[in-house]
Amino acid sequence: MTRRSSTPDEVVQFAGLTSHNNVELSEKAADAASGDHSRDNGFYPDDMPDTSLATAIRGLERAEETGNAWKIPEQVARNIDVEELSDDTPDGVTFHETMDGNVFVQTDRFQSVISPDKLESWIQGDARRDDNNQWIDPLWHNPTKDYAIVNPLDFYGPLEESIREKELGNAVFGEIRTYKGGGEVHIEMLFDAFKIDNPGADPNVATDGGESGGPILLGIRTGYDYFGGTAMYAEGFAQDTWCSNSIRNVTDQKSRRHVGEPSETREWWDEILADMDLMTDKLAEVIETANQIDVDYLSFEFSELVGHTDDLQAWFEMAGFPSYLAREASSHVRSRADNQFLPTMWEMQSGATYAITHHYRGGENTSRLNELVSASNDMIMNPAQAIDRTENNAQQREARQRAAAEDEGELDAMSYGAAVEKFQATVEDQKEEFETRQEQLQEMLVAPTAADE
Repeated sequence: MTRRSSTPDEVVQFAGLTSHNNVELSEKAADAASGDHSRDNGFYPDDMPDTSLATAIRGLERAEETGNAWKIPEQVARNIDVEELSDDTPDGVTFHETMDGNVFVQTDRFQSVISPDKLESWIQGDARRDDNNQWIDPLWHNPTKDYAIVNPLDFYGPLEESIREKELGNAVFGEIRTYKGGGEVHIEMLFDAFKIDNPGADPNVATDGGESGGPILLGIRTGYDYFGGTAMYAEGFAQDTWCSNSIRNVTDQKSRRHVGEPSETREWWDEILADMDLMTDKLAEVIETANQIDVDYLSFEFSELVGHTDDLQAWFEMAGFPSYLAREASSHVRSRADNQFLPTMWEMQSGATYAITHHYRGGENTSRLNELVSASNDMIMNPAQAIDRTENNAQQREARQRAAAEDEGELDAMSYGAAVEKFQATVEDQKEEFETRQEQLQEMLVAPTAADE
């Protein structure tokens, strides 16, 4: 299997459902769409990309099924009678002997999933890519026969239908990132129709002369691969267009293995787009609440546990972020917060999402990334749980340090405990609300649909 990379092979930006759509996005959204956020290397000369979503989807690599055979070791091949074995093989198994004595066994238990686009390059005599001279390998995967190929148009054709029926063709824009020779795909699309005012944006960088800077837009994250490592998935997410931070898992992630026909995917897209419409006002309330909770991170003194003097970075480390991401998150908070010594939970979450979006070194849609996203989301969805996480991590780290120092005598008591208790007291009145926030959001998303029928 091709190695997972954190750097995409290609990034394709799109705007509008088709080339016939009039993309009438606001200037803020147009500015967000025209920035190449994956590489931070400038802007398109025009307001919007020329490529539409439909065109970008049809440019994705496809997959086809072909037969599969395995090679018998040479020492064994020299000592077997291929004709005799062939007379006694069950259905679905065939022996093939080459002119140079190699023996292959073709089996119908497995299949080879290949790229017809790459095979077309072979037919044209092109075995290496022009841009990097990398050999063109048509083989995606060797799964069992239970694996079902789902090509891009089978998965995203129903999405196009849903966007068209909901009259969102003029509002959609985003980017497609491909990895591993085009065999792994991740798409982020935003809708200018689902917009939230940003409570923390700098009016000095407002793109429309307003006071909000860039808005927060809602949309869909989705992807798949042909290697068996990434199930087809889709979820609602939001993006702070002022700094391109992504708030992931705004809705529950829908996923399915590559087995059978993807007949339910049209329902996915209809449900997620309906959720986005309902979620806009609710997410605005969640962000506004988090923006009213101050975090006195200096009083926590978590830096006593991590071996450096940056208490803000230490807070993110206790929240579960590795040091390199905690450093980026704390730097972003200091640059963005109205009061860098007393940031709000929304500003802390903004720092966390900035670090994840722009500096995370792992692959997309991995379990580790999902853990970091969950920790980040708790800062606005469930601040009480976010604080519990920092306290638990601090206690565990302190216990490890005490165990390591047993031979040198007991360590002095750490002072972060009282500060944590004090902060917890400030959110205690809202604790029950915070702890059920995500459940309430999901109930809110489901209930109106049933009532309308």
